[in-house]
Amino acid sequence: MRQNGICTISQMIEIHAGEITKFVKKNQIDVVVNAANPTLMGSKEAGVDYEIHKMINKDLSKGKKFKDKIREELDENKNYPEELIRCERGKAVTTSGYNFCKYVIHVVGPKCDGKKKNKKKPWCCTSHCTKILEICYRNIMNQVKNKREIKTVAIPIIGSGNYGIPFEVAVRIAIGTVGNVLTEWKNEDLEYFQYMTLEKITFCIYDSDVNKQNEFMNIGNKVLEQYDEVFVHNHRVVYQTTWQAQSRQVYEIIKYDEKKGYFALAKGIRLILALVRILFIPILLIKDIVGKYDWHMRRKVTEEIVFAKIILPFVLLILMKINLNNGYTNKASVGIVIYSMLDTVTYLISLIMLADIQGPSANVIRSMILLFVNYIEVSLDMALLFYLDNFPNISIKIAMSAGIMGDKIQGTRGIGCGNYTELLYYANRGIKFFFVTLAFGYFANHLKQRKFRS
Repeated sequence: MRQNGICTISQMIEIHAGEITKFVKKNQIDVVVNAANPTLMGSKEAGVDYEIHKMINKDLSKGKKFKDKIREELDENKNYPEELIRCERGKAVTTSGYNFCKYVIHVVGPKCDGKKKNKKKPWCCTSHCTKILEICYRNIMNQVKNKREIKTVAIPIIGSGNYGIPFEVAVRIAIGTVGNVLTEWKNEDLEYFQYMTLEKITFCIYDSDVNKQNEFMNIGNKVLEQYDEVFVHNHRVVYQTTWQAQSRQVYEIIKYDEKKGYFALAKGIRLILALVRILFIPILLIKDIVGKYDWHMRRKVTEEIVFAKIILPFVLLILMKINLNNGYTNKASVGIVIYSMLDTVTYLISLIMLADIQGPSANVIRSMILLFVNYIEVSLDMALLFYLDNFPNISIKIAMSAGIMGDKIQGTRGIGCGNYTELLYYANRGIKFFFVTLAFGYFANHLKQRKFRS
């Protein structure tokens, strides 16, 4: 127990170069994580699963093998065949480690569902694949939490071997997810975190090619250093950039939508929406630049962007007043405000239409607050468009009434409405209908369904 102080997340996570079985044996590690296949009967190929079974088999007597012991523990003495699936992908089960260690946590990771030629591209594997891998580590940590006497854990980089997930993707998810879970434990119950027995989690990186192993170690240490800067503030990390997330969404729609029951029309609409969102990457990249890997900071930046977009119409109005009758200023203002408004609207639509492949918000109450602010923002944007289209024939008051309340502008001062006023009127009504029915209805319906994040 850490009775003399609270250990930091950074102090609890380390990286080791070398075979995981040798590390566990030499350092008397309590728990080793086995990157297993679904049957848990051991692999015939070289890898973590093969080596762990081989190591435990050495110490077993009477001709027993580790796979026989697993069957005794998990099959409840029933004569199930070896080919039985004992652990689904993403799940984790615990067995005794016998003379090798206290426990073996078996986990079945996902196979890379991308193409080998895309190994260094953002869509090297879909968000479906990365989500399962993240769940693997969360289930490992749940197993660890349930065993109060565990002090040390050794974990391989799951999926980076025979399952083909690119190493950098795999190691970012590994360190990021485990660190995030520890951060959540600490934030949720500081006293529990202070007195729990768990002291060290070691990620073991190994490759038979020494040069490759050194390369992987450099990547792993770099990732750990980057994430340490976040963990030190008791914040959670994100393991992918905005561009990577958007690219994975497009690739996942193409690859999986028909299997999910989205066919020609639905799939096409979802794909178009995901592609349209790429147009707004310049705004989204602000989160990557300012927030980097810090999940909390990225959420703060999102809220700051929302606030800035509320202020934007007033800034553009002031600029227009300064540059009176300047056509270029007016056209630029129209372009900027439409781009900003479309970013907001398409983002909200994507939250609804792509909910199955997008990560949830921090919590639903926050989403409802931001949704209300988004409504005000879009209303102000529409007010500015009404004003610019009818300038100088209407007052700001009339334009605000049209934008916020949805009133129809009549010709004033003996002059008819602007060229696009009718179109703006129907667009405004349509956007407000979307907010009132779909957007508010969707988030209100999910208020009790989503787990709030710490």
